[in-house]
Amino acid sequence: MPFPQMGSVLERGQVDAVHAAEPFATALKRDLKARTVVDGNAAPVAGLPLSGYVTTDTFIDKYPKTAAAFQRAISAAQAVAAKDRGAVEKALPGYTKIKPEEAAAIGLPDYPATSSVAQLKRLISLMRTQKLLTKDLDPAAVLYQPTR
Repeated sequence: MPFPQMGSVLERGQVDAVHAAEPFATALKRDLKARTVVDGNAAPVAGLPLSGYVTTDTFIDKYPKTAAAFQRAISAAQAVAAKDRGAVEKALPGYTKIKPEEAAAIGLPDYPATSSVAQLKRLISLMRTQKLLTKDLDPAAVLYQPTR
């Protein structure tokens, strides 16, 4: 079983629930007949960016074409993933330990084509509400927008 520590403590009853991202959630459901009790991708965070790629201003200043090319490549890949689940299923076994049949069964995240200041403001607001941040951040100051 992938991520055996989480599955084993759940199976032994040492905990009542675990937080598991894919592909671990699907494996726990399959192997332990576990059930989802809270969907971490549901409201109020549905559609919000939950991860991203970061770099330093130094790198961007030194390699602006590389940074812009990386952003274009990620955006292009996300556009394919958003439109074609089969492409994601086919790619996963090539760079992960996920078997093709598992790739077909797991829940996949959303693949937004772009990041927006509005999305990040909403995320920051939720984080403030939950007291995960103590002050507002300016998402426009940290969201890379290449010059064209």
